[in-house]
Order: sequence, then C-alpha cells, then structure tokens
Amino acid sequence: MRFTNALAATERQWEAFRNGPESIPHKTLVALAGRYCREIVDIVDEEPGGTEVWEAVQGLHDHLDANAEARRNW
Repeated sequence: MRFTNALAATERQWEAFRNGPESIPHKTLVALAGRYCREIVDIVDEEPGGTEVWEAVQGLHDHLDANAEARRNW
C-alpha cells in the first residue's frame, strides 16, 4: 500500500512538472499573505527582537520587490 501511495504521489508530481506552473487565484494569494503575516506576528508577539531581525525582513522584502524572478521562486 505504501508503494502504491508513493507511486501515485510521484506521478502527480511529474504531471505537475509536465503541465508547468499554474496561476494562483487571488483568494489563495490573500490567504497565503495572511498566513505569512500571522507567522511573523506569532514570532515577534512577546519580543519583537533586535533591529537585525527587522533589517533582515526588510532586506528580503526589498529583494523580492526588486527581483521578479526571486519573487516567483519564493
């Protein structure tokens, strides 16, 4: 049974690779953004951390804003 499930999962992955990337619906993007926001808030809820944490977050956002390829891959 495990082999059958693993084979089916592998076949789905290969099918997805063959079909190429799909567009993500707006509703899904909003849900992902909300999840990202909640995770950040959970991390810094009690202790917001030092400036190096926020500089790293800002650096990531700046990198993604400036680089469409990185944004797609992230």
